[in-house]
Amino acid sequence: MKASNMLIMLGMAAILGAGGCATTSGPVDDKALADERLTQEVERRLEEDPVTSPFSFGVFVRDGVVIMEGAISSSYVRSRAIGIARATPGVQNVLDKLAPW
Repeated sequence: MKASNMLIMLGMAAILGAGGCATTSGPVDDKALADERLTQEVERRLEEDPVTSPFSFGVFVRDGVVIMEGAISSSYVRSRAIGIARATPGVQNVLDKLAPW
């Protein structure tokens, strides 16, 4: 085999091999990142609100749906926390798993 043909084949093998190893961000990664950002934003808003800041909330987001857990002292705190989550841009829905003390 001629040296020039060998170099061409080696170059093609390197290109094809490198293409198989490349990783790209796909829709699943983008959704997970968006959910993480939503989680952080809802938590930040709850911490900054004078009514909800004294309470500890579990905030979980999956596909834009916020799941809120924790113990709260009144229906007013519940309404306020759920309202804050619903008002956060990007939130599709809120599942209330808050419980009274």
